[in-house]
Amino acid sequence: MLCSGRGVDDGSQCENAMTFMECYDTKKESNCCLGSTCGNRRIAQRSWSVNKIKVFDTQSHGWGVKANVCMKSDDLMIEYVGEIVSEKVSEQRMIDAERAGSRHVYMMQLANDCVVDASKCGNASRFINHSCEPNCELQRWRVGDEIRIGIFAIHDIQKNEELTYDYQLSAVQSFECRCGSNKCRGTLKHVSLADVQMEEKEQVKKQEEDMLLNIEHEFQKNQKLTSKQKSLLVKYLKERDQKRTLHEQEHEQESLKRLNLTGKNLPGTTSVSVCVCVCVRERERERERERARGRLLYFVVV
Repeated sequence: MLCSGRGVDDGSQCENAMTFMECYDTKKESNCCLGSTCGNRRIAQRSWSVNKIKVFDTQSHGWGVKANVCMKSDDLMIEYVGEIVSEKVSEQRMIDAERAGSRHVYMMQLANDCVVDASKCGNASRFINHSCEPNCELQRWRVGDEIRIGIFAIHDIQKNEELTYDYQLSAVQSFECRCGSNKCRGTLKHVSLADVQMEEKEQVKKQEEDMLLNIEHEFQKNQKLTSKQKSLLVKYLKERDQKRTLHEQEHEQESLKRLNLTGKNLPGTTSVSVCVCVCVRERERERERERARGRLLYFVVV
């Protein structure tokens, strides 16, 4: 790809920058028409300053890195460097470190079967801590014939603010997160969107269970409910019925799609009749499960 020359200052409009490729010039070829004035050469030109960041003792979670000056969003903090090893070697090193009681992680995925290990050779970047609500992010850029990792600000950073990014580990073993942010997911490992949604559903379910327990305890104690408790209970029952109806409709549609493919092979019946029977049985099972775990179905809300 050839850079058209737009975005001289920071490369924000450069076609190469849009694909995370730095511009370069060699004796044999060039992919940029701007030469040394091009702003899309930050990693190659090491356009960060060690004076802008500082390694410090956090007093709570080991060493960390903070900003010595105010930083702007998309500023390059530093490049992540270290020893290049295979994924197999990096996994074994993390297992050995965990067995030795070390909680520090210095592995960074660079490419397929290619990991940067900064545990024994690296720079200040290895001291940047994890956060589930970070102010920086990793970006993998093609610089000439190499893939290199830069750590960039994702929003403005104030002076003396600690730099963090989300590790999103893919390791087999678990690593507990203690970042303390409101969005902390409890692990340094990558968590998929499906896992997050499942956890949110579990939290909502637990809140509903706690509410029902409190109302049940109050009812057993006073043999009556307050207006607020009645309103909460009516709202809960209404939302539960709406969710159940929606679930039944989705299940019926899915069953119909499935059985339309197989119903014609069942002698003496049709896919629609089979679907109805299956859905009726499933609804009965769901209602039985609801009766078994329901605690407040004997309440009369008036």
